[in-house]
Amino acid sequence: MGQIVFGLIVLVLLLGTSVMFAHFTRIVNQREIIQNTYVAAVEDAQNMGEKYDAYVNERCASYSSALKNLSSSSANYKALFSNSLSLGFSKDAIITKCVDNLRNLLKGSNENGDIMSKRSQWLENVSASVWNLSLPSNIRDITQTVNKWIDNYKELSSKRYIGEVNVLTFEDSSFNKNVSSLKELCTKISTPSILSIILALICYGLILLPWIVTPKNIASVGGEFGDVVEMPDEDE
Repeated sequence: MGQIVFGLIVLVLLLGTSVMFAHFTRIVNQREIIQNTYVAAVEDAQNMGEKYDAYVNERCASYSSALKNLSSSSANYKALFSNSLSLGFSKDAIITKCVDNLRNLLKGSNENGDIMSKRSQWLENVSASVWNLSLPSNIRDITQTVNKWIDNYKELSSKRYIGEVNVLTFEDSSFNKNVSSLKELCTKISTPSILSIILALICYGLILLPWIVTPKNIASVGGEFGDVVEMPDEDE
């Protein structure tokens, strides 16, 4: 009975491993898709600074246009222009100064080129190979780090300057879209294939083969229940 129970446990374990074996083979078969998606996510992260710069430039251009069209009777116009105009500054010079102030406000400390350089170096060193045992941790680290960058950009872009209207905060969905696809490819467990189940059963048969072909203990062979089996003497 103990041997039967142990054999059933081995069978269940092997069938369970067939699920992971099928998952592994699926990842290997889809390695090019995984690598391409991984590279796309890394490129999104590397281009994050450029995307934010484009956002800042677009917002500054919109702000400049809004200031030029600002009504002279509005409170914002008086707050921005009245004192400076009285001091002899031209309207264009005041607008240029306001736009520069907005740019500095939005850029914050991210204008530091050394930070951007370190980001690029770190992203270039991560591996996209499915054979790399650190791939899951790399995906997790990149996701957490890049989302911190995105949150930082959102916080900076949430600031407003006098006279700005219809302002949207910085958004970037491309990176997280690629990361979500990557996680699904790497973590989704599918139903084991017929081949993996057959291979598990073959392995099960090979494991039991020595037990099947090995002669059983003579003490377990006898007649009716209660019969005593005489063991031969060593001299015989």
